[in-house]
Amino acid sequence: MKVLHKTVAGFFCAGLVLLVCVPPAAALIIDNNGASKNESAPINGAPWYNVGTINGASAVYLKNGWVISAKHVVGNATQASVTFGSTTYTSIGSIITLTNPSGTYAGQPTDIVLFNIGSTVPTNAVSLGIAASRPGTSTALTLIGYGLHGSGTVTTISYTGGSSLGYYSDGVNAKAWGNNTNGLTGTDISVQSRDGGGNLLNGFQAFYTVFSTTGSSDTAQAAVGDSGGGVFVKTSGVWYLAGTINAVSSAQPGQPANTALNGDLTAVADLAVYASQINPIIAAGLSTSVETSDAPLLSPPLTALLALSFMGLAFRRLSALKRCAG
Repeated sequence: MKVLHKTVAGFFCAGLVLLVCVPPAAALIIDNNGASKNESAPINGAPWYNVGTINGASAVYLKNGWVISAKHVVGNATQASVTFGSTTYTSIGSIITLTNPSGTYAGQPTDIVLFNIGSTVPTNAVSLGIAASRPGTSTALTLIGYGLHGSGTVTTISYTGGSSLGYYSDGVNAKAWGNNTNGLTGTDISVQSRDGGGNLLNGFQAFYTVFSTTGSSDTAQAAVGDSGGGVFVKTSGVWYLAGTINAVSSAQPGQPANTALNGDLTAVADLAVYASQINPIIAAGLSTSVETSDAPLLSPPLTALLALSFMGLAFRRLSALKRCAG
């Protein structure tokens, strides 16, 4: 595994902010000049209704009552409440924290959780499986989350030592979708970020997307509130969940908060790595054995390998990481 630990500008939480660990907040920042079409179900058929909101951030309905989100979104709570559409569901049984099977954080708890909301399927949600492998480089992806909304106007934004085209957030949380591609070549990266208070979060294995104002329309960057949101891939006509939005990293030093610039990264937990843990759990509804044997894991002391924040995934191009998407 390759670990991002060079000049650590850091990853921030996305549940707190897409790809930058921050307090739960808003919607994807999208390069589309404010088109409202991104705030209703996408025409490509991505599972819009499977994405809900929890603690000001995001979560994804899988199947058989199981929901997946970011650990930093639910914290150390023993019960979660998530809203899909206009209905709020309360979890039953334990909140399960997945474990890293290999890599830098092998044997340690991840920033990924599962919980069950019972037998009622959210309106219009579909049965959703986990992608069997990480999407190939440049594979089309659709991101959906409840993060901070973009201003809709591309503008020049100054940072330490220069300026770049990008977007400001308008400070409003909203459900939105956007497109991007896997920007990672080679093996997964191991990511550990910090929350808005500077606290280290659980590490996880990830790929990432790169934001650009010069690419195709609807290109997305995670922001506060997108943490726990879904990154979907379509394979042979079927949609799968390839990852969850967990953090962001800014492209430039001194980049203003709640902005999206060319080169910003969104860190995506690579769920194919964890499929062997997820699939047996979601194969059926909640059972007594699952409730008793998969109690939440207590986080062991974390070594300060990376100062990343999950808020949005504003990665700094494989050299500087930032905060959580919250």
